[in-house]
Amino acid sequence: MTLAVKRSVTSDGLEYLHLAEFTIGLATGSIVLIVGASFLHGKEGHLPSFYTNPLITLAGSALAGIVFMALLILNYEEVQHGNPQCETPSLSHSRARL
Repeated sequence: MTLAVKRSVTSDGLEYLHLAEFTIGLATGSIVLIVGASFLHGKEGHLPSFYTNPLITLAGSALAGIVFMALLILNYEEVQHGNPQCETPSLSHSRARL
């Protein structure tokens, strides 16, 4: 059963890593496009004030994605080294006791 848990963590972890990479790529690409377009087309050479909230949101999502990826890899390494606290609990452990 341990081998099955490790395999499911591996495949799920890779899917989540690819999703996080995609999200970080979209966020950083959007930041570059917003800042670049405003500098190239702006007459005063600085960002308009209404770009502040979207830029902060995009930067926050990029940072959250990086932290998520780091924690996912850390958890994966713990499972690979046999730490039972990080493995997915079996169905018998998740049932409520009456």
